Amino acid sequence: MTAAKISRWAVVALSLAGLAVATYLSVEHVTGGIPACGVSTGCDEVTTSDYAVLFGVPVAFIGVAGYAALLLGTLTYLGLQDPPYVLAYVLLGMALLGEGLSAYFVYTQAFRIHAYCQYCLASAAIMTVILVLSIYTTLRTRYERPIVLD
Repeated sequence: MTAAKISRWAVVALSLAGLAVATYLSVEHVTGGIPACGVSTGCDEVTTSDYAVLFGVPVAFIGVAGYAALLLGTLTYLGLQDPPYVLAYVLLGMALLGEGLSAYFVYTQAFRIHAYCQYCLASAAIMTVILVLSIYTTLRTRYERPIVLD
């Protein structure tokens, strides 16, 4: 198994973890619950703030969609005998988008809400690792499978 393939499987595992976190936050949003983060944290402030909804869509739902798309895209890539190289770039683009949104949400927690949600920070950390692995895998795939023009 190549290093790129191992990295892709790591992205699958991390996507599942991110999907679990985002699903939990989505359920709490739908039911009106507050995530179980402990007494001294700001989960309730973050998840019930005006910033918990983006363009009318709960941020947690965006997380579910993003992690599900990364999971399905990566599994598709791994399932193909000779995946098109452009798919590696699509997955990298998805990871970049996810990281950009995560960075915005962490910024919002720090400078707008002045409180932190542990689950949101965990999701941001997961997305950061996915981005790093996606960059590595895309570069590695390029060297393991050079592009040949006919």
